[in-house]
Amino acid sequence: MQIASCPGCCGKNYRPLGRLAENFSGRAGDQVFHQPDYRALLCPDCGLVFKSDTLDWPELERYYRCVDFTKWEISGLFPTERSVVRVLERLPDRSRVLDFGCSTGRLLARVCNRLDCFGLEMNPEAASVASAKGIQIIAESSLTDPNALKFDAIVLCDVFEHLPDPTTVLCNLSAHLHASGTLIVVTGNADAPAFAADIANSWYLRTVEHLCMMSRRYAEFLAMRINAKLTQWELCSHYDTPLTETLKQHAQRFAYWTFHGNTSALRRGFVALLPILRRARYWQFQPALNCTKDHVVAVFTKQASKETASDHSDGHGAMT
Repeated sequence: MQIASCPGCCGKNYRPLGRLAENFSGRAGDQVFHQPDYRALLCPDCGLVFKSDTLDWPELERYYRCVDFTKWEISGLFPTERSVVRVLERLPDRSRVLDFGCSTGRLLARVCNRLDCFGLEMNPEAASVASAKGIQIIAESSLTDPNALKFDAIVLCDVFEHLPDPTTVLCNLSAHLHASGTLIVVTGNADAPAFAADIANSWYLRTVEHLCMMSRRYAEFLAMRINAKLTQWELCSHYDTPLTETLKQHAQRFAYWTFHGNTSALRRGFVALLPILRRARYWQFQPALNCTKDHVVAVFTKQASKETASDHSDGHGAMT
């Protein structure tokens, strides 16, 4: 599916970033899904970075039905998730929190004993696991009425990049926040130096289900749209990467760009003498570099208005 307008603001004043990315395939279960050729596009009006071509929504839904959700599971928490927990720890006891796209509930399970935790998850098996951990699973249809459910905090952890219409989704979710409520978004940072050379061919966008990336400019745009203040912009790595793996990734990246970038003949000649790194001249794609601070934890605090201040007078509001 070719994207005709910016998914962030519906504008058409976007421009390409870097090189064309060639098509590739991804697997989910026993199914193969094909990502067509695409470019990374930047919208100067809202700051969103997005793919020019993606799977269409029926194919994406089929992908999520087939994918093994355990591929995103670890026994502990990712660095980004630990940051989210620190934000949630600042909430008063019995605050209501919604994890939008909660998977197995690994994140909110850490705070269920103190907070009232809710989750929305499209994978029934993952939702069942989350429910067993004490997270109340709600249906997406329950969010159609902005007056029905109200929360003190809403979390989207590694979900934003999957949204074909991120601004609409986040505006709808923000309507379910109490006055002064908190919206927490964890996603890839389009401004990260690791993506600057060739963002379209980065490991982050060479993932079938990743459709867009947040920049600081988009975060500020979103804050205005949802009547909120961007109160935290924390850069961090998604993974706890051992030093040996970190050194390996940086060495591979150095070698790749030696042969595929605008570098001197002296540098190319030097790397060509190195037994392992010289293989980089034959690499078709840049190697993954996921050990840097290429993610962001963006925290938005909703600004109270005269119309909404009264519904928060009891500290938590009412839920129906």
